[in-house]
Formats: sequence, C-alpha cells, structure tokens
Amino acid sequence: MPNERNWLNGYYQFANRLAVLNFLHEQQVAARLLFIYFIGDKGDARRSCPASEAEWKAPLLRQKQHLGLPSDHPLHDRVHSIFLQVDNRLAAAAIFEN
Repeated sequence: MPNERNWLNGYYQFANRLAVLNFLHEQQVAARLLFIYFIGDKGDARRSCPASEAEWKAPLLRQKQHLGLPSDHPLHDRVHSIFLQVDNRLAAAAIFEN
C-alpha cells in the first residue's frame, strides 16, 4: 500500500480486517473475508442505510480510494461482499433477540 495513506485515520475497521487477512495469508492460512452490508434498514432517525446495493457503491468506492486500494489488490480474490435486504420481520427479530 502507498506510504502516504494513513490506515489509522478513517475506515480503521475495514483496514484492520484487511491487515488481519493479509497476516493470515502470509501464514498460509486459507482465510477469506466477508463484508455484510444491509440495505433498506429503516431503524430510526439517528442513522441512514442505503436503500439498494447501488447506493452502497459510492461509499464503498470512497473507502477504497481513501485507503489507496486498487481494484486488483493482492487480496481482492479473498475479500467478498454480500448485500442483505432488511425487511420488517428481520428488523423485529434483531430487536427481539437483543
């Protein structure tokens, strides 16, 4: 990664997870990383959630640009994303379980 990128300032959790994946890869552990993104969550007014997978594209692109990650970085084939639609039943179940 470029030296001028500060992985401790902004998107720390994402950067930390990539660093751990890289460490595991160097130790020859066949690890993968799965990011779960929720779409359509209407929990409350304190937070907003993209309404579609397409709405996630800009924030995720900003994250990669901030960290200086090219689309073909060495771990790109080990990093996966899934976008889960939240509906009222799923939101109610999550609230009930907590």
